[in-house]
Amino acid sequence: MGYPWGIHGVSMGVHPPPIAGTPVLGALPSEGVHQGDVGQLRGREPRVPPSARPRLGLPLTAAPRHRLRPQQEQPGRAPPGPPQQQHRGQPHGRLDVGHLQGLQLDVGHLHGLQLDVGHLHGLQLDVGHLHGLELDVGHLHGLQLDVGHLHGLQLDVGHLHGLELDVGHLHGLELDVGHLHGLELDIGHLHHLVTGTGHLGGLKIEIRHLYCLQLDVGHLHHLVLDTGHLSVFQMDIGHLRGLEMDTGHLGALQLDTGHLCILEMDTGHLHALGMDRGHLGSLEMDTGHLRGLEDIGHLRGFEMDTGHLCGLQLDVGHLHVLELDVGHLSGLKVDTGDLRGLELDVGHIRGLEMDVGYLGGLELDVCHPRGLQLDIGHLRGLEMDVGHLIALELDVGHLIALELEVGDLRWLRQRLELDIGHLIALELELGDIQGSWQGLELDVGHLGGPGQGLWQRSELDVGDIQRLWQRSELDVGHLRGLELDAGDI
Repeated sequence: MGYPWGIHGVSMGVHPPPIAGTPVLGALPSEGVHQGDVGQLRGREPRVPPSARPRLGLPLTAAPRHRLRPQQEQPGRAPPGPPQQQHRGQPHGRLDVGHLQGLQLDVGHLHGLQLDVGHLHGLQLDVGHLHGLELDVGHLHGLQLDVGHLHGLQLDVGHLHGLELDVGHLHGLELDVGHLHGLELDIGHLHHLVTGTGHLGGLKIEIRHLYCLQLDVGHLHHLVLDTGHLSVFQMDIGHLRGLEMDTGHLGALQLDTGHLCILEMDTGHLHALGMDRGHLGSLEMDTGHLRGLEDIGHLRGFEMDTGHLCGLQLDVGHLHVLELDVGHLSGLKVDTGDLRGLELDVGHIRGLEMDVGYLGGLELDVCHPRGLQLDIGHLRGLEMDVGHLIALELDVGHLIALELEVGDLRWLRQRLELDIGHLIALELELGDIQGSWQGLELDVGHLGGPGQGLWQRSELDVGDIQRLWQRSELDVGHLRGLELDAGDI
């Protein structure tokens, strides 16, 4: 927005003619424009005479400090002449103040605002177009920006209590703060956001398009992201209490944190997620498309609800719970020393590979798995409810209970192979086997529970076998009890 009188500066407003006999700082003889009246609104009558109202008296130009006081407080000085007009291309609005209680700007177009203040209590900007804002403040209590277009914002603050931005387009935001209590961003388009803070109380970002977000923080209490498109997200944090993300498209997310308590993600498209961290309390992901996830030291809980998962690779020392609810899973690779529980609810699995020392429980509810390979030292319980199974291979040292319920095995032409050292209970319920298998092979060292234990019977329940198998082989060293119920062979 522009003004017909062509005056630019920190604060502008159109007012009635001044009161007779009242000197006005910087007023033109024929216009009656108050320059430097902070906080006044355009077209409003002053509630008190200007001579009786304390004013901050902010000049348009970079005036000396004695010009910051009203004229009647400067005895022995002649009134200054009319101020010189500035060129539009020159930056204006420069403040060098020891203590600034409150600064309010309501400007149509502000080219440059530079503040060098020891203590700034409150700064409020309502600007249509702001080219550059630079703050070098020892203590900033509150900064509130409501800008249509902000080209660059640079903050170098020792202590920042609250920063709130409501911007349509922000080209670059750079923060170098020792302590930041709260940062709230509501931006339509943010090209680049870089923060380097020692302690960040809370960061809330609601952006439709964020090109790059980089955080280098010693302690971050809570981070909330609500973005339509996030290209690159990089975090280097010593301690992160909570991270919550709601993004439509996330190109790459890289986390390098010592301790992360909670990570919650709701993204439509996630290209790559790389994590190099010591401890992750809980990871919850609701993504439409996830390309890859890898490298975690300690994971307490991992929950995923994705429409399409291309590749998931977990290299974890201790994984408490892994829960996947995926429509399409291309590849899942898990290499963990201790996995407490794994639950998969997948429409389509291309490949699942697991190398686990101890697995508490594995539950699979799959419509179409192409290949499932398990190499587990100790498996507490394995339960599978599969609509279509291509290949299943189990290599387990100790398996408490194995339960397979498969609806259709007509396309299982390779082999169903179980190589188990000790199997307490085995239950197979196969609905319809019409094709010719290469073989169903069970190689068990010990089958059945000791004495009169709970697991004393293993069952094979086959509904209809219309064709002869090439090979059906049971190789058991010790068999407590086995029951075969075949309807039609």
